[in-house]
Amino acid sequence: MKRYSLTTTLLLLALLLTGCDNAEQEYSMEYPVSFTFNTSLHPASLLTRLRENSNAFVIVEATNRQGAWQLDMTSNNGKETERILLTTDRENNSVRSMGADNSLIIGCLFGATANDSPYLYVAYDRQCRYCLENGSTRHAPLSFSSNGLSVTCAKCNRTYALVTGTSNDGQRLYTYHARYETAGGLLSVTNR
Repeated sequence: MKRYSLTTTLLLLALLLTGCDNAEQEYSMEYPVSFTFNTSLHPASLLTRLRENSNAFVIVEATNRQGAWQLDMTSNNGKETERILLTTDRENNSVRSMGADNSLIIGCLFGATANDSPYLYVAYDRQCRYCLENGSTRHAPLSFSSNGLSVTCAKCNRTYALVTGTSNDGQRLYTYHARYETAGGLLSVTNR
């Protein structure tokens, strides 16, 4: 009886450890990402309005201008751009790193998620993973395609579907953990 219990315990432990490893590998760790955006301070911003449109995505580029972060945003509808200067210390401290070249693609997909939320936030690095991994450049920005639901690399001509994060030849975008906290109005993207 003890042998059966020990075998069962070891098997369960192995399954648990394997499950943890797969969950950790879901998010890319190659480039550090720690970004939080307070939607309650910017109620009309493109990032705040992600939830209003089905399958909406926004490119967010961060630039440090004389000690303050500036966010330049472009929506996937091809019509809207926005520039926000983060003016408070708290906001400026919420932008620590944003991937390979300080630029992310953040989106909101509609449909049931694991916790029955109607919204699923996703975040990707804006740089082409194929170009970065093949050493051709560290700057290979992706741009929205005409349909707004995919992005294309001008250097290698790969197209990535934003709903799945994959290209037509199976390459996967660097993917980061995105979540929205309704109570505080905080949209966070991390890989730690």
